[in-house]
Amino acid sequence: MAELPPAAAIWDGILAASPDAILLLHADGRVAVANPLAAAQLGVPAGTLVGQLYGASLPATLRASRQQQIASALQQQRALRWEDGLDDRRYVLTAIPVQGNAHVLLNCRDVSVQHRLEESEQNKRARLKTLIETLPDLVWLQDRDGVYINCNQKFERFLGAPEAGLKGCSAAALLPPALQASFHLHGARALQTLQPQIFHQWLEFVADGHREYAEVILAPFIDQHGEVMGVMGIARDVTAFQQNADELRRHRDQLEQLVSARTAELSRTVEQLQRTQNELVQAEKLASLGALVAGISHELNTPLGNLLTISSALRDEHAGFLQQLTQGAITRSALQQRFARDQEMLELVERSARRAADLIDNFKQVAVDQTSDHRHRFDLHELVAAQVPGLLAEAGRKAVVIHNQIAPGIACDSFPGPLGQVVTHLLQNALRHAFDGRAGGSIQLSCVRDDEQLALSVSDDGIGMDAAMLLRIFDPFFTTKLGRGGSGLGLPVCKRIANGVLAGDLVAQSQPGHGSSFTLTMSRTAPGTNLAL
Repeated sequence: MAELPPAAAIWDGILAASPDAILLLHADGRVAVANPLAAAQLGVPAGTLVGQLYGASLPATLRASRQQQIASALQQQRALRWEDGLDDRRYVLTAIPVQGNAHVLLNCRDVSVQHRLEESEQNKRARLKTLIETLPDLVWLQDRDGVYINCNQKFERFLGAPEAGLKGCSAAALLPPALQASFHLHGARALQTLQPQIFHQWLEFVADGHREYAEVILAPFIDQHGEVMGVMGIARDVTAFQQNADELRRHRDQLEQLVSARTAELSRTVEQLQRTQNELVQAEKLASLGALVAGISHELNTPLGNLLTISSALRDEHAGFLQQLTQGAITRSALQQRFARDQEMLELVERSARRAADLIDNFKQVAVDQTSDHRHRFDLHELVAAQVPGLLAEAGRKAVVIHNQIAPGIACDSFPGPLGQVVTHLLQNALRHAFDGRAGGSIQLSCVRDDEQLALSVSDDGIGMDAAMLLRIFDPFFTTKLGRGGSGLGLPVCKRIANGVLAGDLVAQSQPGHGSSFTLTMSRTAPGTNLAL
């Protein structure tokens, strides 16, 4: 076993290595032994302390205080511990009587750094406490068993007791059962998932009885070692927000009711407008048909007039012939002349009757087509040709020639009634408006087509239209002859038919002094069929 060093050597080593200032004092206060750190703390050169009265270099007040503590330790014959400071330094001193009160061992430890850390921590805690207290929210801590650890002043008002009276009490003993059940459920879930739980709850304050609708957050409270200590709770008053949300919800419900009512009202209005529109379309059809009736009537005047004239002449000549026959004055040559004359008249009767019958058949077909929306196959040239006779009278009065330049054989499978109505009205529109102030003119009907589509044009060499009028011709009730037979519905109805039942479009082109052209584009086979043309 190695031999231990002498006790004096051990003592010297302890003094030199100690992080504290160590002094051995005589009972009268003189320094018997001191390590280098003691001299440094007292601000004197090393090696000058021995034999000197302890504390001579200290301020009088601090020196007196330490000498009093040392005297108390000797008197009480026990170790005394105290704390004091010099400037910005803090010290913890321990005085231990030794050798039967003949000496005092004084240990002086510099705790300035630790003191500053503790002071900083205390300041942080104080600031945090102030912050929590000034929050408008309820803040509290509970351990894993639901026992309250800390809370702020608003939480005290909630439960009607100071923090000191709440510490150590369980939530089950303080909260109403329903509220406790809700808090317990979400708190247990927060501890289980280690995730914050957010829910809303009405809270009634014991202090004054008022109620708040709160957004409650329960989050796991974890210490510096990562151990889950309990639950931290925060409850924020969102009553105003909830009231605003409720108010917005009421306004939304009222708005939805209002919109529903207005929608129903608008639906009724739309239905009424649709009925009115349909009635106007039917009225326009009948008006167009009326114009055809007038035209056909005029055309029938000629063959019917011829039939009336011939029948009157035949009656008169037949009476004269009977008188001659009775008198026996009939010669062979007279009889031959009579037969020849009758033959001419009968041929004229036959031609006039056939002409009248053709006109009536044409009118019947046009009338059936224009008042029917039935779909069938037809020839475009024949359909257009059938619309023209009813308009010849008006055309003749205005010295306007109508040229049907549509080639025969353009087969269509569509709706001849609506198409005939569009053609008739476009011709009527040209006759009524295109040649005002002119001695005459012409209207051309033409068609460009391929296997699927056709473009039917009604063009005139009349006065034309300016750009402003061209923009409005398809507007309902727009007419340049208001009060003079113009309804302003013809072209809008034609546009509607073109876009609707014919599944096409109707456009117009015109320049002042250079006539107008209306072009109807449509499928030769109406949508929904696949028939070969």
